Amino acid sequence: RTGDRGSVRGNFRNTEAVREKSFNDVPNNEKGIETAKSLKTDKALETVQFRDRTAEVANQIFNSISFNRVLVSLDVSNSKFDTEAVKTLGSAISANKTLRKLVLFRCDFKTAASIEPLASALSRNTTLSNLNMRNTFGVNFSAIAKALESNQGVKIFNFGIHAMDDGDVRALGQLLLKNRHLRKINLEYAFPSSWNVNDIEEGLIYNTTLEKLDLSLAYQEKLPLAKIMVRSEVGGEDRVKIVLQNVFGEEERICREVVEFWRKSYSAGQKLITIPKELFLQGYYGVKTYLKAVDESGLSEQK
Repeated sequence: RTGDRGSVRGNFRNTEAVREKSFNDVPNNEKGIETAKSLKTDKALETVQFRDRTAEVANQIFNSISFNRVLVSLDVSNSKFDTEAVKTLGSAISANKTLRKLVLFRCDFKTAASIEPLASALSRNTTLSNLNMRNTFGVNFSAIAKALESNQGVKIFNFGIHAMDDGDVRALGQLLLKNRHLRKINLEYAFPSSWNVNDIEEGLIYNTTLEKLDLSLAYQEKLPLAKIMVRSEVGGEDRVKIVLQNVFGEEERICREVVEFWRKSYSAGQKLITIPKELFLQGYYGVKTYLKAVDESGLSEQK
């Protein structure tokens, strides 16, 4: 019996071992296509890496995923997608009900006529929970953000390392306002042409489900840190955590001082304070002095 139990444990370990596999070394030829086809009927693998694929192989991978019923995580980073591959990817996302994580890091969509099939599938999908589109090529943020407005499954969305125009910033605002399922959005190294805080203000105030918005390493001079942080942490009842790694400057020091003051002195009573605009022109110490005076006065009429 001891031997039998050992055997069972051994088989279990072997079963566990084959649930995750990398096909990154498989060449982009007939062997690659045949390997991709094998995923259609595979009943063991839950996590697959199939990076650096041609559009032809990628198309076959997605075709197989449409029929696969066990795969949980798929990584096709650095692959190229043509129009047919994008259509098949959209179909796979619509048909597959087990896939939870999709990694499209550095994938190239530039030769695809449209990403609409992907966006359309995302708008209706309810099972995918982690979508990584970091540093993709030929993908418009507004189109994906619009699709995610109605998405009820994705909780983690990574779209870092992209240039964003005014329309993209407005799309972010609408995404924050309408989506109630996203928990983490990563936009680090997102370089906007402008950061009009009014475009995302309402979303930051009324979104009560987002836990983390990563804006690290965005252009500091175009990112109104104080306004964004105060609106998200005060207006949003301190639920949205703004991450600003490696961003330095007077404005960040000011807004952190404001938020810390509000936490300590006014959060319990749900009071807001109004800081005169001209005080920001006096810099960090001007604002700090003002907050200290407000704190010492204990004025209950502070708004």
